[in-house]
Amino acid sequence: MEDCYFPDVVQVVPFEDYTVDVYFDDGKIVRYDVTPFLEEGIFRKLKDLQVFINACTILNGTCVWDIAGNPFFPESEESMENKPFWETAYSDRKVSAFSKGPTADVKKHFRLFPSNAAVLDVGCGEGRNSVFMAKLGSRVDAFDISAAGIEKARQIAEMERVSIRFFVCDLADFVFEKPYDIILSHGVLHLPHKETRDSFIRRMQENTTPGGIHHEHAYERIIARKPR
Repeated sequence: MEDCYFPDVVQVVPFEDYTVDVYFDDGKIVRYDVTPFLEEGIFRKLKDLQVFINACTILNGTCVWDIAGNPFFPESEESMENKPFWETAYSDRKVSAFSKGPTADVKKHFRLFPSNAAVLDVGCGEGRNSVFMAKLGSRVDAFDISAAGIEKARQIAEMERVSIRFFVCDLADFVFEKPYDIILSHGVLHLPHKETRDSFIRRMQENTTPGGIHHEHAYERIIARKPR
């Protein structure tokens, strides 16, 4: 497989209409509209226009928001041990860390996904996309670095009467044991260092079946279909 280059974000310019211009080190400039995400869990904090404008920054080569002086997303893999905000929600059965049901991007694009697919949900959290895909008849493996998130996901799957193989794993340590038709990653790939992220993306590509899909959502949404 050809060596792939994954550009870093070098500048971000947020605007009062909740869009942000993102400048990449390969010269590409893209304007992203954040409004579709402002009703999703923790993202509601960005509805405060001053927060949206003033907290927008760059972390690990991606666009993030720094809330009240604390990174909106953890600074490194090591900082994941410091109880990020979602751990509180993962430990409470009465609340959702972000929002109930599948993420907006998966809900929008799932009709593109093959039926009866082998699915890997990377950084699955409490399993919102995993459960959704299992209900569609997919065979789902899902992992997250959070033990509390995986335990909650198992409880939700049991309540929804779907079978999913959940397990605790750090993205940097995950080893592909088989190819997948669909690899999902929502709100995860901006967290690791660039070397870890780029290596994992390459391994995703190598372990996606011909004609399969990897769907990633970090600072931008990407649907990449592997050539048949």
